[in-house]
Amino acid sequence: MTIQVQVAKLLHQPLKPNPKKIHVTLFFSTSSSEQETLITTAVSILTNHRSKSRWNTLHTLYPNTLPSTDFSQITLHLKNKPHLALHFYQWTQSKSLCHHNLSSYSTIIHILARARLHSHAYNSIKTALINDDSSSTPLKLFEILVNSYRDCGSAPFVFDLLIDVCLESRKIESSIEISRMLLSRGISPKVATLNNLISRVCRKFGVDVGFEIYREFFRLDKEKYEISKRGYGFRGFRVVKPNVHSFNTFMLCCYQSGLVEKVEEIWNEMSEMGCDPNAYSYSLLIAAFCDGGRMEDCEKMWEEMRKKEIEADVVSYNTIIGGFCKIGDVGRAEEFYREMGLVGIDATVSTYEHLVKGYCGIEDVESAVLVYKDMLRKDFRPDASTLDMVVRLLCYKGRVEEAMKFLRSGVGKFDLVPKEKSYEALIKGFCFEGRMDEALKLQAEMLGKGFQLNSEIYEVFIDGCIANTMMISFCHLMVKIIDITENSENYIHLFFSSDSIQNSRLNMSLTTNVVAPEQVQQQTSAAVMVPWEPPSTFVVTQSDCCEADFVRSKEINHHISAVTSSSEIEVAADLSSSKAAAVFQLSSADSHSHHHLVKCPTSTNVAAKRL
Repeated sequence: MTIQVQVAKLLHQPLKPNPKKIHVTLFFSTSSSEQETLITTAVSILTNHRSKSRWNTLHTLYPNTLPSTDFSQITLHLKNKPHLALHFYQWTQSKSLCHHNLSSYSTIIHILARARLHSHAYNSIKTALINDDSSSTPLKLFEILVNSYRDCGSAPFVFDLLIDVCLESRKIESSIEISRMLLSRGISPKVATLNNLISRVCRKFGVDVGFEIYREFFRLDKEKYEISKRGYGFRGFRVVKPNVHSFNTFMLCCYQSGLVEKVEEIWNEMSEMGCDPNAYSYSLLIAAFCDGGRMEDCEKMWEEMRKKEIEADVVSYNTIIGGFCKIGDVGRAEEFYREMGLVGIDATVSTYEHLVKGYCGIEDVESAVLVYKDMLRKDFRPDASTLDMVVRLLCYKGRVEEAMKFLRSGVGKFDLVPKEKSYEALIKGFCFEGRMDEALKLQAEMLGKGFQLNSEIYEVFIDGCIANTMMISFCHLMVKIIDITENSENYIHLFFSSDSIQNSRLNMSLTTNVVAPEQVQQQTSAAVMVPWEPPSTFVVTQSDCCEADFVRSKEINHHISAVTSSSEIEVAADLSSSKAAAVFQLSSADSHSHHHLVKCPTSTNVAAKRL
């Protein structure tokens, strides 16, 4: 007895009671004599006429429309000529002659499945579900396929195709229900179909639900299995067993969900069921051990692979290399890398990235750069995290220019988007070297990519400005802080209490001209050259700073006065022109300590002098 006959008998057992009765129009219903004549004539045209003339002749027979019931009857007569049936179906679609329903679709689906035309049957199921996009459509189509299965002499995998289409369409619940209905009738989907279903369930509903489905569909729960057999009374109840791919699928889902202990549990269950693991199975378990830092267990599993003569693949090597790099044992990782080459397995981009990150982790900058350059020579595309680690290590070692070249190369050649930490490391490096212009350019680029500056970056800028007598930039930054940050009080307090400011106290020489406060209303653009005496108040007028930087005088005064007990800064606006100006007055209990910040419209270099 063929499997098709067995399945047909099982399918014609009564279905479980369905609360919603589905009306099904079957194609083999009785037709009138005139309709039978038309069908017989159409079949004759399709089978006896030449390919060039048959379609025109058939069109004269059905000039306007082809009823879906006629299509099903004609197609059924062509079941032994599946390619001709397929062309007939495609012709009705191209001419828009037939308004196909689920019954007509089921006919062509069965004929194509019978002929093992998998892709065409799959696409026909997909079209049927798209044209009737209802939540109940998959179950309706399933019932029609069941009822028409025997007449079409179909193949069992037609139901696997239906489940696969539902999974691709993200109709997970329908896939589960169809699988249960098949299992209840003693028919099990293929193991590969169940594996795909379990994987999708894990991703959508979580590993716990996936585990329940896994045990239910593979009949691993003995109590439910016995009840199911008794309830439906099938003598030939056929149950599929999970294979190595089933266990691998579920172990992968557990690993991706961070359930390392569950991975080991599934591994043990696989051993108990007598299923032999493959190289990928070992890779998954080794990856779980690596994440837990259990490298001794990893090496034990590696030795077990060798004893069983299971050849490790590139995934296995990359996994264990990454594990050793993660704990800083790059030397052991290099041993596996060399072994990898000896057995004829080519390294991948993941191999190099593991090694680069490993060397960066132990701050071996020379080895990290060497491996990184080797990776680029082999035209591998690094990811942004690898580039970030190399850039940060180079900056930390004082090789800022080299780090900048790597960054520009990654952006220009591989279209990488640098990480925020890469920009921060470069800005700090440039500020430390006194290259403030380049640091400011990077700051602008960083902001243009949507990153926000933090207090650490501002402090680096302030330190760089003070160390390099760039007081204009200092003033500009102070006003910018208040303009663009929500917690400006905290930032101002941080900067006025920073080591650089407390240590230097602006101990620099004056190298510019001064505009007296009373002269502000008489000046609009040019500075007046006057002899400088240490006044208690002086003016900082606008040149390269934005006007908006200086108009919020009360807010600036409020913030700085609130956090500085020894100094008071007063900001005012130039009311006589569109230019804005700021008046900074710093007073101290110590009458010998007055710090004056000066800026004129024509000046480019401003400093302060401790009096």
